[in-house]
Amino acid sequence: MAASLEVHDRIMRSEIAARGGYVFSTAGDAFAAAFATIGDAVAAALEIQRRLLAAAWPGPAVRVRMGIHTGEAEERDGDYFGPAVNRAARIM
Repeated sequence: MAASLEVHDRIMRSEIAARGGYVFSTAGDAFAAAFATIGDAVAAALEIQRRLLAAAWPGPAVRVRMGIHTGEAEERDGDYFGPAVNRAARIM
C-alpha cells in the first residue's frame, strides 16, 4: 500500500502545482489545496482523476474522492482557515 500511496501523492502534488495550487494541509492520504481560481481547482481535479485512472499501480489501485468549495479563506503562516475551508472539509 505504501508504494500505491507514493504514486497517489506524486500525482496529486504534480497536478496541484501545475495549476498554480498550494498544498496547505495533508493528513494520511488527504490533501487540502488552495487555488487562485475555481477553474484552476477544477482543472487540477479533472487531470488528477485522469492520471490516477491511467496510473500503473504497484499494488491495489487507490480509490479517491474529491471535493471543491469556493469562498474566501484567511491565510496565516501558510495555512488557511475560515468557513469556506470548514465546508470544503465537510464535503469529504
